[in-house]
Amino acid sequence: MSIKIFDELNSTFITPFDREDIHHLADRLDDVTDFINSCAKRIVLYNPKEMPKDAIELALLIKEGAICIGKAVDELDVLKKNSKKIKEYCKELHSIENKADDVYENFLINLFQNQKDAVEIIKLKEIMNELEKATDAAEYVGKIIKTIIVKYA
Repeated sequence: MSIKIFDELNSTFITPFDREDIHHLADRLDDVTDFINSCAKRIVLYNPKEMPKDAIELALLIKEGAICIGKAVDELDVLKKNSKKIKEYCKELHSIENKADDVYENFLINLFQNQKDAVEIIKLKEIMNELEKATDAAEYVGKIIKTIIVKYA
């Protein structure tokens, strides 16, 4: 995705806002997908005995964040007319990330209290860490969008 955006940036004379902002936004969007991909690879490579319900909860938060990002990006074309919706989406991304932090921290508490197999601890901790990083990256996308709002709204 980001390669296509960068190619378009190089061939487009006029852009809706700074090329640097578009580039930065595309980079951070790419980070979100990279963390999701990294998590999926870890699940396949590590093959944990059982996926915790917290993994499903984090995955659903990531999905919610992705939908929110999509809506915010769709609104960028009317940024100068009305930025209210975009700001709400950015707030929602922050809220999703906070929920993900709570899920991840509670998962870690339970993991270290209840799991006796050290290898499983390592596997699950790494998988869950990648999921949590994806929510962090999604929140960062929201921060970049807020910066764009400040510049252009």
